[in-house]
Amino acid sequence: MKKFIILGILLVGTTAFTQEPLDTENLFVRVFDMQGTKIAKGFVVSWSSNGLVLIKGKKTTEIPFNNIEKIKLKRAGGHNVGMGALFGATTGAVFGLALGEEEGFFVTSTSENMVGFSIIGAFLGSVIGGVSTVAKKNRTIVIDGDVKNWEQLVNQ
Repeated sequence: MKKFIILGILLVGTTAFTQEPLDTENLFVRVFDMQGTKIAKGFVVSWSSNGLVLIKGKKTTEIPFNNIEKIKLKRAGGHNVGMGALFGATTGAVFGLALGEEEGFFVTSTSENMVGFSIIGAFLGSVIGGVSTVAKKNRTIVIDGDVKNWEQLVNQ
């Protein structure tokens, strides 16, 4: 039985360190042109030899591969900071509402407690979001106007 467990661990360990193919389902990308300017962002819908098709909201955009220098996967670090601040502010406001008027730290009204705790929560949430940005592994795919660079990563 121990041999099967060790064999299973070895098999799982070898697949964990191989280069993973790019899963384009629900893949959020930021596309940059040859000058390094961001020209589009959104979720990958499809691609062809002509270009990459992205969707953002209800708007679909097709970007020709010969205009793309690089594609960055995942969202920028500011997204983590913003989402952390939003979550912290909401949690702080609910906490201030739950405390009510009797046990308030800031002043005597419930609304002032909510505002005070939401400010503290937004600050702490943005700090946690900033720390999580460091741990996030963003990936950059260099296209340089050649569709073969994209297809090589997707079709592995």
